[in-house]
This record gives sequence, C-alpha cells and structure tokens, in this order.
Amino acid sequence: MIGCIMVGLVGGIALHPDFGIAKQNGLIRTAHKYMSRILLLVAWAATLSGLKTLIGDDMMSLILFAGPLVVAAPFTLM
Repeated sequence: MIGCIMVGLVGGIALHPDFGIAKQNGLIRTAHKYMSRILLLVAWAATLSGLKTLIGDDMMSLILFAGPLVVAAPFTLM
C-alpha cells in the first residue's frame, strides 16, 4: 500500500504536466513508469496468492480467475 501511495504521489506532485516540479526529468519519469508496473505485478501476485489460500486445491477456480489477468497483462503493462 505504501508503495502504491508513493508512486501516486510522485506522479501527482512531481510529474504533473501543468505544475509538476520535475515534469521534464527523464530519470524520474522512467523510474515512475517501471515502479508502477512492478507494483501492479506485485498486486496481481498478492491477489492470486490470497485466492489460492482461500480456495485451497480448486485449480479450476484459480485458472478462471487468473485467465483474464494473464490475457490483460501485455496490454496493461505496455
């Protein structure tokens, strides 16, 4: 949660296109982009591991839940 909040604050304060203090800084923009993608992957992994804990050995439910995430990953993480 803290990582998501920090990445959001950096994007909102430092990289805002109108009043951002570092809107032209390429290093901060690149770090923000990749940290957001990594945090999204970690959130998806936490969701899947939590569901696995809840459903136990029912792999079909896990596959049905994870299928849309796997299909959407290339489009979401571009």
